[in-house]
Amino acid sequence: LFTNEKITQTHAPERLLTPYGNFFNKFGGKVNKILFDGNQKNGVKITNERKNTPYDWLANTKRRFKDNAVADIYFGTANKLERKLPRMRWYYDHATPEINQPANSYYRILLSLNWLAEQSLQDVEAFIREIIGDFPLSFGYAGFALSFNDGEVLSRKDLEYYLGQWLERHPGIMSPDPSIESQWASKITGITSIGWITFLGTEFTTQIGGHDELKRKSALFPDIQVTPFIQQGMMIRIGEAPILGDTFHNNLLDNYHAVGNVLSPLHKISERLKTDYLYVTGIKGKEAREKWFNRFFI
Repeated sequence: LFTNEKITQTHAPERLLTPYGNFFNKFGGKVNKILFDGNQKNGVKITNERKNTPYDWLANTKRRFKDNAVADIYFGTANKLERKLPRMRWYYDHATPEINQPANSYYRILLSLNWLAEQSLQDVEAFIREIIGDFPLSFGYAGFALSFNDGEVLSRKDLEYYLGQWLERHPGIMSPDPSIESQWASKITGITSIGWITFLGTEFTTQIGGHDELKRKSALFPDIQVTPFIQQGMMIRIGEAPILGDTFHNNLLDNYHAVGNVLSPLHKISERLKTDYLYVTGIKGKEAREKWFNRFFI
């Protein structure tokens, strides 16, 4: 989930934390660790006081304007570095004008494949609506993603290599680096990718002509379902379940490309490719990374 909402000394809407609170409502009994500092190695036991830390940060005029915020919630084990699902990461990074980086923010929620298999399609869509609530969404997407311990991957280049292979072979795997996407989304005021389910906020829905226009453009693909979403937004679903795709067998996910083509006016990454650093875990070379970012929009 991505948002372009900015926090200032006079503006700090609590709805920025709606997914945070809703995640606890849904999975509070299945998580036991929380980590607030991005440089901290180990999470600490969840208590009511610690659970309220993001709300305290948002309510503190000085802190919220000066300090960035991060919360990583997961199920921890005796192995202090191990982080099991369900897991949620929230990040808010203030602008850094000296390097031309605007404020950026995202939520990433990781759930097991077992959870997906146990839910009906209606339950999955209902969960998405519930978790977002009144959050000031710009856009977001859901589907298959890699779940790994970031520190372990960074220290083991062999793992990074395999991640890159999987990403290039299976286009249906979403980005392993939401922080990079969040920075880019803030810079281009557009979307970075699509997923099995893609959701657009009010502004982006208006930019592409609204719900009826997108439905008309997608009419040739019966697997693409377009429905109204919260806050006058839009939800776009491709098929009954997420698909990995496989470039080795020429399964390039044509329906995903069709959605990418319709949403291409919102995909402005090409405007930044010549000047900004691209990073995709495990994929080396600028051209290869650029190809991955554009995989559904060409």
